[in-house]
Amino acid sequence: MHISPEEPQRNRYKYVRYTNGKQSGRTWHFDSGRKAEVSDFHDVMEKSNKPGAPFMTILRCQLYQTSKQRSVSLVNNKFAIRYSNGEASVRELSTPEEIMAVLSEEFMLPKLPAKEAIEVLSTLGIDIFAQNS
Repeated sequence: MHISPEEPQRNRYKYVRYTNGKQSGRTWHFDSGRKAEVSDFHDVMEKSNKPGAPFMTILRCQLYQTSKQRSVSLVNNKFAIRYSNGEASVRELSTPEEIMAVLSEEFMLPKLPAKEAIEVLSTLGIDIFAQNS
């Protein structure tokens, strides 16, 4: 992640995310001095929770561990670790129990209801363990 000043005298910055040296996603521009209220995000939150929305059709967890100079991510059954030096590893998990172990040990989220989320996705016809999931 890179946060760079565009017009620091006017509190204007940009956020750019990179994966393996390539830009990942859009560049976000923001005003660090602008106060935001929860209500400012109402429309975005409503859209993101509708059936079929991108994050309602996958199991996804992302955590930046700056003290370890790495990020860990779980997308369905793929667990990835990316280090600030560019090193990366990806491991495929085969069972809900393996996912729960990763969430507990790597994300420090032992009570996250991932098994329930996997079951909900399954009722929607999404098998997170299938190829191309």
